[in-house]
Amino acid sequence: MKCLVRELKPEEMKNEKGLVYLYEWEDLRVECMELPEEEREKYLEGFLMYVRTIGSNYPFQVIELINKLRKTTLVVNVDITPKRDPQGRAEDIIGKLCYGLKPIVYFEGTIFDHNSNIIFAPEGAFG
Repeated sequence: MKCLVRELKPEEMKNEKGLVYLYEWEDLRVECMELPEEEREKYLEGFLMYVRTIGSNYPFQVIELINKLRKTTLVVNVDITPKRDPQGRAEDIIGKLCYGLKPIVYFEGTIFDHNSNIIFAPEGAFG
């Protein structure tokens, strides 16, 4: 996460959120926060409960998704301020994270794969 933007080195710090890489311009702030291992387990258990609850009508798909989530070794939260970036810098950072990490992405109740395909939506629909 240290070299996601060629012309800008992030500020690296550790706080209550974990390890934070902060990319900051005059008009944009992108924080990439790596959840500490001890917090990750608690976070993932809550996330697994969400998936079980919302997806209760789709038991086979839920089991498959839960098995993927249980293999998680890294949780990164990306906070973007303001929420819109007309220049595309925030999207570029997220794109590079997705390309490099091949993550499962959670955004506003929906779970996506690293190619932005819906895996699971709040209404219980699977992609």
